[in-house]
Amino acid sequence: MIVARVLTVVLAILLVAGCGDGGDEPEAEAPAPAATTPGSGSASEPEFEPVVYQDDFAASIKPIIEESCSGCHLPGGPGATHLSMATAGEVRDAAPLIAAQVSAAMMPPWPAAGDSPPFLGDRRLREDQIRAIVDWSRTGTINVPAKTPIAPGPPVDALTEVDIEITPAEGYAGSPEEVDHYRCQVYDPGVTERTWLQGFEFVPERTQVVHHAIAYRMDASARAQAEEAEAAAPGAGWPCFGSSGLDPAAETFALGWAPGQSPTVFPEGSGLPIAAGDFFVVQVHYHYDDDRPEDRSSLKLDLAEQPETGALDDIVVTEFVAPAEIPCGEGESGPLCDRNAALAAAKEKYGPEGVQANETNIFCGTEPEDYALVDGVASSRCSLPARAEGDIVSVFGHEHELGRSFRMVLNEGSADEKVLLDIPRWDFDWQLNYVPAEKIQVKPSDRITIECSWDRGLRDPALEPAYVLWADGSDDEMCFATVVT
Repeated sequence: MIVARVLTVVLAILLVAGCGDGGDEPEAEAPAPAATTPGSGSASEPEFEPVVYQDDFAASIKPIIEESCSGCHLPGGPGATHLSMATAGEVRDAAPLIAAQVSAAMMPPWPAAGDSPPFLGDRRLREDQIRAIVDWSRTGTINVPAKTPIAPGPPVDALTEVDIEITPAEGYAGSPEEVDHYRCQVYDPGVTERTWLQGFEFVPERTQVVHHAIAYRMDASARAQAEEAEAAAPGAGWPCFGSSGLDPAAETFALGWAPGQSPTVFPEGSGLPIAAGDFFVVQVHYHYDDDRPEDRSSLKLDLAEQPETGALDDIVVTEFVAPAEIPCGEGESGPLCDRNAALAAAKEKYGPEGVQANETNIFCGTEPEDYALVDGVASSRCSLPARAEGDIVSVFGHEHELGRSFRMVLNEGSADEKVLLDIPRWDFDWQLNYVPAEKIQVKPSDRITIECSWDRGLRDPALEPAYVLWADGSDDEMCFATVVT
């Protein structure tokens, strides 16, 4: 279908929620704890004894740090470069910052809130835990030796069962002379008999430049075409926008990665089938602000042989879009503030496959003129058939760095309306896949509505004023979602 083909241009991530690089946390004074607590957006909480700080860091605060923070912030963890919590002394020194972050619900990262349904793995702290941290931060005492180690928390950033780890034949080295690079390379698992992909982890080597990655499962018949594409392009792999650039009939979306993601493990009894000779083409979006060494990001796979009887349930990914139309704001002017000029400039950079601004409007039955900037904020929405049938495994939303909010609703306006995901405050660094704690079923006749909003004021003022629309660049935008069944 043309819809499915065009939608492969966007970032379709299947990964379950987890820890990632995040952004640099700003230092701030510790405010009062937020009024909200895990509720509508979290699974039912078991009975617990409220935490009260009584000058007893080891008994009240240290367990919270070990349960909710150290999994990311111990040395080697993805958050340790921003803040190390290896010892009680390091935690003490960061007390005001920790209190500010948890009070603002920035840490532990969990953007889903508002009307979101209960999700598994909700990492938000309870109100009593936040209050205890704030009270402790005002004293900054630890009552234990500063070198007291902080115990590792629950692992969040490693695939526990790895059968194969694949790297490309060559590393790719880009240049800031061209800021956004889309590069495809072959990742060959060497499968000689039918198997199933049951879990995966994309491991970016150069996190400073790897913006996102998408992997396509390619039929063995496309191997010669991939070799031709590699031979025709200088350097590792070949340039590609939208998808792999190979035969669409041989290509199936398989997996991906974005900031904040952890490994995916599919539900027991399900998986993605891989036939003998199949291989992956991984499209990596690199964003270069300066020179970096070559990147050889790897792909870890957990494979399972096909059961002797019966078959595993297929994992199905369904994509949904809404337009991204963000005109220039008041006081902005320039040739690229004209939509047609901005569209032409984007196509010159990424080709027609990498610019889907007009196509998203066609899908949704809208026109660019339907969208306007109101008080510096642009928004869009679109309702599309669910197309899939089955139990929802996970839901995911995607925008770029101007994102302000995201919302996805099943059967909006009907008696069985259900919010699937509500992110009132978008955070580009934490694009998580959310796993419903309760069974939610969809059928092809259902409808999925997604809504996005963007804050024009978040755009880098050093950039030339321009109409922002749906395209592949980091400074462009998207409104995109997946439902995995």
